[in-house]
Amino acid sequence: KEAFMKRKTKTVKESLDPQWEEEFAYMESTDPVNAAKTITLHLKDADQFGKDEWVGKAALCLKDIMAAGEDGKEEVLPVLGKGGVPLTGKSGRPSTLTLFYSFSEDAVERVTDVGAEWVNGALRKGFRLFGHTIDEQVRASLRATLEGLTNIPGCKKFSLEEFSVGSESPWIMEIRLLPSRSDKDIQLMCRLRWVCDGSMVLKIRVTTSAGVGINVKANNLELEFPAWIQAGIQSGLEEGAAEAWEKAKVEARAAWEKRRAEAKEGEVVPEWVEPAAEPPVLTAYKVAATEEPVLKFRLQLGELSFGAVPGLEDTLDSSIRSAVHNALVLPNAIAASFVEAPPALSPLEQDAVGRLSIKVYEAEGLVDPDAWGSCDPFVGLTLVSGKSEQKQTKKTKTVYNTTAPRWNTFVEALVLDAEADALRVEVLDEDLYKTDSLGTLNIKVRELSCVVGWMERWYTLDGGKGGRLRLGLSYEELVPDNGPQAPGRGPKIKKLKPEDVPAEATEDGPQGTLEVGVLRAEKLPKMDFFGGADPFVELRLGAATGKTKVIKKKLDPEWGETFSLDVKGAKPDLILTVKDWEKVGKNETMGFARVAWAELEAAEGGELALPLLTKDGERVKDGSGAESRLVLTVQLKLNV
Repeated sequence: KEAFMKRKTKTVKESLDPQWEEEFAYMESTDPVNAAKTITLHLKDADQFGKDEWVGKAALCLKDIMAAGEDGKEEVLPVLGKGGVPLTGKSGRPSTLTLFYSFSEDAVERVTDVGAEWVNGALRKGFRLFGHTIDEQVRASLRATLEGLTNIPGCKKFSLEEFSVGSESPWIMEIRLLPSRSDKDIQLMCRLRWVCDGSMVLKIRVTTSAGVGINVKANNLELEFPAWIQAGIQSGLEEGAAEAWEKAKVEARAAWEKRRAEAKEGEVVPEWVEPAAEPPVLTAYKVAATEEPVLKFRLQLGELSFGAVPGLEDTLDSSIRSAVHNALVLPNAIAASFVEAPPALSPLEQDAVGRLSIKVYEAEGLVDPDAWGSCDPFVGLTLVSGKSEQKQTKKTKTVYNTTAPRWNTFVEALVLDAEADALRVEVLDEDLYKTDSLGTLNIKVRELSCVVGWMERWYTLDGGKGGRLRLGLSYEELVPDNGPQAPGRGPKIKKLKPEDVPAEATEDGPQGTLEVGVLRAEKLPKMDFFGGADPFVELRLGAATGKTKVIKKKLDPEWGETFSLDVKGAKPDLILTVKDWEKVGKNETMGFARVAWAELEAAEGGELALPLLTKDGERVKDGSGAESRLVLTVQLKLNV
């Protein structure tokens, strides 16, 4: 009867002979007190707008379920109305509920209460590695539940943006150890509790019927539930564990003796079980909630009030709770192995003599071979072995619509021959139908073998129409005494000091300022639920940046602001990004515009009307199909 023990089936629409075919599981002790418990099944008529109407109930005693054993039993129960009167249908036949039930013993009926540091520490250590598995299963359940929502007026689509229980282990409380019949696992009963720590996150994207996207975020997330844990074990005394394990055994004995002394008349206290001589090493988890999870959160609908979309908050609230229930509550369970035997070394690892670490920082002055000059650059890296035909390939992410991308990507490769191996670096432009080369580099590993630590520099690209690439490189010889080593994270990359960064200015390049007047934008797309936007513009010329003020609730904003951007030797593109300001959450990009240096020189003193582009290079349009534009003035003030 307690709220946290309640479960419910799905709703079968428009039927007086419903079929559910759903399974529910409970964890229970077989002592006489529990055997007398009753499971009550309440039948209700679902109401979309009001309170669900109670129809009747059926009851089943736990001792009958235990008597059915693992083979189980099917039983037809009468449905009783108010006052325990049997219900009948319109035909006069009695109303019935058909069940199948079974009982299986998962652990011997001997319990040791443990409040030990070792058990808690071992569990927390495991959950640091197990958390991503919980994320995956809950994420899949949330995604399926949200994609099935169709009944909110004004909303076309619901999608999961992000979910994670966070990087921290849960609080693990009320631990009870149930020794299993098997020596390969142990079973525990406990309470798990996650509290929002900044890395615990739930974000949902709602797309309205008008095609406008709204972000919904769950704040102040907390998750708690009683859990059954089956943990795979292997023998072995970890370093420093002996003292904690001995202390745990003393605590366990004291807790059992206290429980026996305080037992009420008729209460059955399980017999004492002597713990193992050595602590087990946990190697895998299977976890399930034995009762309804307690899930706390507060939903936030961007800058809007949920009152603007009737029914949305209640639907999302119930959908989130249902999805978490479906992922965690028995008979569902989450299982994963988190301690594995060391993998066998590959032939490449066995033959390696060194490790090459590469940090791809940024590029500038790239020139796209296409006529309109937009680049979507990424970097491909190939370590070619001089000892064999083997190649190791890596690549960075793609940065869209820029000739001055920043990747900040770290990669590693194993070197087989420090004298003959070479690194080939190629900057590429990602297109829908083909990939164009924007320039290449070839670097011999032997050039790095005498470098201590990291070597960082700008490289001029070959084979393209111009541009430079900034790389960080480090070569580490693998010590023969340590044997072959697989790639790890490599040496820590220290933050650059200003004096370590080569100057970007050159004696031959332009020096001075570029004055940009951001006048106005025209026909911007609608961004919020009510069809408005709060636009502002970000400017970037090489390392120089600027930002306009925010114009509230305008799709044809006028800024009339002027910015002076430093020009230091290079001739970078002017990149402008129009964004929709959000009071809470991330500002949304409405479109990009780019002006090449040659265009800036040609437009000296005049106006430029620039079409806004998406990250895929498509023209941005408003609701009527008209193209969005950004209007500027430019003036160069260069030192002669």
